[in-house]
Amino acid sequence: IADPNQKGRARMGALCALILMGAHLGFLLLEGYGTRSLFYATPWSSPLGFASNLVVLFSAGCLSLLGPMPLDMLLPFPEARLPLIVAGFAIGLPLMVMVWRTARHCAPNSASKFKPATALLCWSVAFSLLPAGAPPSDRLLFLPAVGVAGLLAIFFEERRRSPSATPARRLLVRALFLSVTIGSGLFLFVQATGLGLSAEYLRTSAAATQAGDPPTGKRDAIVLQSESQMAAFTLSLNYLTETGDRDLTIRHLQMGRRALQLTRSGPRSFDLESLDGPFLTGPFERLYLTEAFEAEAGMRWSNDLFDVEILAVDGAWPSRFRFHWQTELDSPNQFFLVPIQGQLAPIALPQVGESILLEPPTRHGPYMP
Repeated sequence: IADPNQKGRARMGALCALILMGAHLGFLLLEGYGTRSLFYATPWSSPLGFASNLVVLFSAGCLSLLGPMPLDMLLPFPEARLPLIVAGFAIGLPLMVMVWRTARHCAPNSASKFKPATALLCWSVAFSLLPAGAPPSDRLLFLPAVGVAGLLAIFFEERRRSPSATPARRLLVRALFLSVTIGSGLFLFVQATGLGLSAEYLRTSAAATQAGDPPTGKRDAIVLQSESQMAAFTLSLNYLTETGDRDLTIRHLQMGRRALQLTRSGPRSFDLESLDGPFLTGPFERLYLTEAFEAEAGMRWSNDLFDVEILAVDGAWPSRFRFHWQTELDSPNQFFLVPIQGQLAPIALPQVGESILLEPPTRHGPYMP
C-alpha cells in the first residue's frame, strides 16, 4: 500500500480486529467454554495427539486439497493413516511447495511490494493449526481451502502466461489442473451422494426401531449393540424427530459392533463382556469421556436406572462390566435392543446363570464408520 493514509487505516483496522478477537476469546475462557472430551486433542492436554493430527493435516491434507483424496476415510479405516501420511509427504507436500514457489513471485502490479501469496499461505497455515485438535477429516480443510484456492488461481494464471518449456512440467501442471477441478468436483459429487444415502439410512433405520407396540407410557430402550458407531451416535435424535415419541429414553451400554457375551448373574443383574477389544475405545465413545482414566476392577458408577461395576480390564480400559438394575429386568416398560436386519429389535435376556453370545451385527448402511 503506497498511500500513507491507507497504511494507517489498514493498521488501525487490523488492530481493532485483534482487540475484538482477544475480547471474544477472553469471554469464552472466562465463561468456561472449551474442549472437555478425549475425542478432541489439545496441545496442553494431549500434545502428541495434537501433533499427530497436525502431521496428517500438513501431509495428507495437501493431497485432499489438491485432488480426490478424502481425509474422511480415516475414521472408518484408521489403518490408512500411515499410508496417507507417506503419500502426503511424497506427493502432496512437494506439489504444494511447487504451487507456493510460483505464486509467491506474483504481485498485483509491478509497483506493489504486497505479495498476495504470502497472505494466502498464512491464512491456510493458521486455519490448519486451529482445528487440529479434532480427528482429521475433510471438514477441517474448509477454511484452509480458501487460501489454497487463491494460491492455485495465481499458480495456474502464471503458468498460462509463462508456460514451462519442459514437457514433463507442462504435463504435471495440466494433470494438477484436472485433479483440482474435474477430479475433485466429480469425487465431491460422489461423496455428497454417499453422505446423503448414509443420512437417509440412519433416519429410516432409527424410525424402524421396535420400541413397544403400541408405544405408550414412559419406557427405556437399552441398546446392547449398534450396526455402526454413527448409528448409535445419531439414534436418539433421529428416533425422536421421526416418531415424536418423547416417552422413550434410549440408553447405550456400549457404542459399536463388538461381539458380546451377556451372562445373567442375578434376578436384577447381568455381566457384559466384550469379545472384540475393550470398551470405551471407539472414537464416538471417547467423545463422551472428559478425561483419561486408568480403569481398575471394582470401579463403580451409578445413574437413575442401574449401577455398573468394572469386573475386568484389558490394558487401561474395561473389558467386562456388571450391571445391577434398580428395577425388574423383565419390566414391560424396559427392553434390550440389538440390530436385526437393519432394525433395532428386542431380545430376551437369559435365565440366571446362563449366557448368550451376541455376534457382531451385519453392517447394512453405506459408508458407516
